[in-house]
Amino acid sequence: MSGSTDAPQNPSPQLQAFLRWADAMTVKQDPVALAASVTEDFQYQSLPKSIGLPARDKASFVEYASSLMAMMSDFKSDIHEVIETDDTITVHASGQATSITGALYANEYIIIVHVAKQADGEYKLSSMKEFVDSKGMTEFMAAETKRQQERAAQAAA
Repeated sequence: MSGSTDAPQNPSPQLQAFLRWADAMTVKQDPVALAASVTEDFQYQSLPKSIGLPARDKASFVEYASSLMAMMSDFKSDIHEVIETDDTITVHASGQATSITGALYANEYIIIVHVAKQADGEYKLSSMKEFVDSKGMTEFMAAETKRQQERAAQAAA
């Protein structure tokens, strides 16, 4: 994650799995690394359910994440708190990025991750529930879609 991340200095193997996912998603913006950080049976849910986003399996999550990566740059994130058990990590984080139209994106997250130890001893994410600032997210996405449509119309004119 970015230099402003307040992750523990000596993260557990389980937290390292989450940090690999976060790095692939935000810093590297690398769908291949993102896919490698999760299990084959990975399940993802954006919450609260009122934002209307469907549950996703690994393939649909990587596709969804790739579309988000394509619309953002300069993602910076801060980890505010981490709570761990043997197979579950809960993270309170916030992030900012610049959209492809130049608009500021900012959000706050509570992420609940379950990890599974692989045959090689490495941990991968097996499921994730990501609570977002639903008001901020829906307002940003509506405005960003409008900005992109306006740019497309201007380019076509």
